[in-house]
Amino acid sequence: MGVATTTRSSDASKKLTVLLFSIVLFGFCSVPSTLAFLHFATWNVRGISQEYSQHLAADDCNRYNLDVIALQETKVSKHSDTVIPGNHRLLLFDQKLSWHGGLGFIINRRFVSNVVSYHQVSDRVAYMDISLPSKCRGKPPLKARVINCYSPTNVKSLQNPRIADEFYCELQEAIRIPARHELFIMGDFNTRLGKRTVSDFETSLQKNIGRHGIGRRN
Repeated sequence: MGVATTTRSSDASKKLTVLLFSIVLFGFCSVPSTLAFLHFATWNVRGISQEYSQHLAADDCNRYNLDVIALQETKVSKHSDTVIPGNHRLLLFDQKLSWHGGLGFIINRRFVSNVVSYHQVSDRVAYMDISLPSKCRGKPPLKARVINCYSPTNVKSLQNPRIADEFYCELQEAIRIPARHELFIMGDFNTRLGKRTVSDFETSLQKNIGRHGIGRRN
């Protein structure tokens, strides 16, 4: 899935990213009706330490009616849990090994009460556990985990394969949940999807890949 920055010049691409991600999650996946109304997005924000950037992110949360936004490359080194305009919750994780990356979540004010807990696995993997009341009387709440990850680039992985191995081990740790829980993985995987190919139509991958890709797939 592609990512978009929080600059006004990229509004069109951001909107496309948000809508596509919502369709992938809830259009093609078989999920319970209690999750059908959720709207998730993932953005590489390229820095969100400044108040101005946080205000833009809050505006986007309102504009696209998002419940949870997974943030990458926050460029914030210390953990913080604050409230931004609109009374949305901004959760930023610390960085132990670098300053360039950084993960976080923006949680819509209407969704804050659904967050049960959160945990940081590493500088590149973090997650939130959420609980949603069932629409059926007598049934227990539906529980889910939302994972946010930021993969090392292909160049770094080739130079040092251990980095990629560690990332996927951390991701494997994060996805260990009870069988009845729902799982959503978001983030920036530093992938290049490239242009759609004939084989994509043969394998039905064109349903999940837009028609504006460029370059070659890595």
